Amino acid sequence: MIIRHNLPALNTYNALRANRGKTARALRSLSSGLRINVAADDAAGLAISEQMKARIRGLDQAVRNAQDGISLIQTAEGALAEVQAVLLRIRTLAVQAANDTNTKEDRMNIQHEIYELIDEVDRISATTQFNGKNLLDGAMSATGSTDNINAEMFVRGGTASKDQFGQRINAGGNYRIEVDASAPGQGQILKSNIIYAPLVEKTIYVGGSGGGAGPGGKDLVEILGEDNISLTKGMNIQFDGATGAWTTTVDGSTALGTLTPDQYCCVFIDFCGLGSDYELSDLFGSGFSSTCATCSKHYSIRFVDGGGNKYESGGGIFNQNYLLDVDISGATSGEEIVDLIMKAVAASPGMRDHYTKYAYEVNDGAKLFIYDERPTLNPLSNGSTFDPFARDTNGDKIDPTEKTVYVRPLIDSSIFYDQNGKYLIDKPETITIVQGDGKSASFTLYDTDTVESIIDKLNEAIGGMQPKALELDARDGSPPDVAGRYAVYVDGDDLQARPAADGKLVESVAGTIIIRSAIAGKDGALTFTGSEALLDALGLTTITEPRETVYTVSVYDAHSNQIITDNARLSGNMLIGLIAPNIDVKIAANTAVDVFWDDDAKSFVWLPKNGGDAFFAHVKNNPLILHVGAGQQQDVILAIGRYDSKALGVSNLLVLSNALANDALQKVDDAIFKITGIRAYLGASQNALDHAVSNLTASSLNLTASESAIRSADMAKMMTEFIKLNMLNDVGMSMLYHANMAPQQVLRLLS
Repeated sequence: MIIRHNLPALNTYNALRANRGKTARALRSLSSGLRINVAADDAAGLAISEQMKARIRGLDQAVRNAQDGISLIQTAEGALAEVQAVLLRIRTLAVQAANDTNTKEDRMNIQHEIYELIDEVDRISATTQFNGKNLLDGAMSATGSTDNINAEMFVRGGTASKDQFGQRINAGGNYRIEVDASAPGQGQILKSNIIYAPLVEKTIYVGGSGGGAGPGGKDLVEILGEDNISLTKGMNIQFDGATGAWTTTVDGSTALGTLTPDQYCCVFIDFCGLGSDYELSDLFGSGFSSTCATCSKHYSIRFVDGGGNKYESGGGIFNQNYLLDVDISGATSGEEIVDLIMKAVAASPGMRDHYTKYAYEVNDGAKLFIYDERPTLNPLSNGSTFDPFARDTNGDKIDPTEKTVYVRPLIDSSIFYDQNGKYLIDKPETITIVQGDGKSASFTLYDTDTVESIIDKLNEAIGGMQPKALELDARDGSPPDVAGRYAVYVDGDDLQARPAADGKLVESVAGTIIIRSAIAGKDGALTFTGSEALLDALGLTTITEPRETVYTVSVYDAHSNQIITDNARLSGNMLIGLIAPNIDVKIAANTAVDVFWDDDAKSFVWLPKNGGDAFFAHVKNNPLILHVGAGQQQDVILAIGRYDSKALGVSNLLVLSNALANDALQKVDDAIFKITGIRAYLGASQNALDHAVSNLTASSLNLTASESAIRSADMAKMMTEFIKLNMLNDVGMSMLYHANMAPQQVLRLLS
């Protein structure tokens, strides 16, 4: 028996300490419900469990991502459903307009509703968003641009695809597009009924100005005062290149007909007396007219009040060629009156192209300066020495010069009267010309109009809608002069017609108006709308249908010169899918075509441009990427293209005739097909995402179960273990007590 080492007590203590450690771990597992609470519990199991936990959380977030994607798709699909409803309404209107029981006014009213509906399509496309992202403007598929101002790119979907190994390929990049016109198209040609009216002699005043009467019966000269209106002729404008100054002299002996190009007929009108010499209300209904010395056209400006009320002319100067009503009701000074005149002229398509050539505001006071042609430089910006009240050599004011012309008044033509003898233009009638590319121009006919003035108005209206870059030079290299080529009156033996192969004339006969478009294809087709009776009297019919240009197009990689599309042949100016399957490019109607005027054939000629046209395009793939997995590259690609009226091909829908309405039906059907296709695509994508959500949820559930099997504690087993360990702890404590009591037996021996 020894007392230095109590081995039984030490053994009991060690066993008790081990049991207490196990008890602590069992208690921790029972408290947390986990078998593995720290790495020491199961190092390998903890590593596996943490990886599974990261995966589970990724799967749960992927479910939320997919659900957000479903919400985005539902938003886009709902907007497209509304676009489709709008298109169905447009289709119904096109069917209605195709019926010839409608008058031209009826069809114009239908056309106005279609315009509003097209605007709504564009509004939906521009404003449909999800979380601030535009959904229908093409930005969620691909973006593109070109260096050709007359080319526009339309994105119908994404450009990404996959190769044979399942790797994603983007079709983005820089491309060179070469366009050749293998078969140039043809512009539309129309003719009118025979308009017979006898020639009538008419006296006009060249270089001068007339004044219309206001409500008080006074004309502009009486209102402003004789000293405030000055007419001059033979004003010689000289530019000193050394000093940079303009000087003027008046040569009273120079006859108007022999003026050199640097001599002008001028008029000055001074409005500075407002409030002192005259009141603003005195001007309402008055005005002035000026006749160009070179083209003999009569340009009139009439002052009206804020209500837009027009007054009859007392002097008979208005309604000659071009009349512009200027609202001066807000003017408080003569300077403001002049400013309003200039702004109104600049905003008027019928006046600005000619009138602004010879109308300028004089900086000194409230004077308006008018002359019949523009010099090389603006004389009013270089220290001009103009005398605003020039006199002749005798000190007298110079009066305008009379000129005799011959015209055909419409009032003398029987076709402009109805069966009851009523003149069809007894009140102003506005005619609107709508071009196939959506541009439009209007002009107004008055009871004083002539055949010649109709021709002028037609040429100005149609010419204003032609592309600015259009070259209309004669093939012999003569200067471009197209003022009278869009519309001509066939006069006598000058038939202005194109001979057919058999020598017969294929256009028209004497007494008719021939109207031409210089734009090949349907983009240049002209449709007239206005008074049904007046248009029936004109009887415009198409004698040459517009024909689209046939193009040969090649597309190359701009950097490597690799051929993307080789010599694709297509009709029309829409290059569909040549860069990528979902990328279309619309080019101008006369791309790669030179337009010439053939003076012998009296017609426009479309010829292939030498070398064709080429431009660059840039495409960047930019689809919506939905990350619907817990790992890398577990994406779903969603590409929603551009779905406004231009991309759908309905921006220029016209229903102003049976033929146009039928053409519109085809365009609307094509647009509905596109909308149906993208809605089906979005519906399929939504269904796929629904399945993805189900799969992700199941994966998360199963992985959670696996992770739980590794990490979670078996509570029943742990409780059994805990009870066992508690019992061992109690027994150990008891045994330790008895072991510690064993050495006490030695004391008994000593006693």
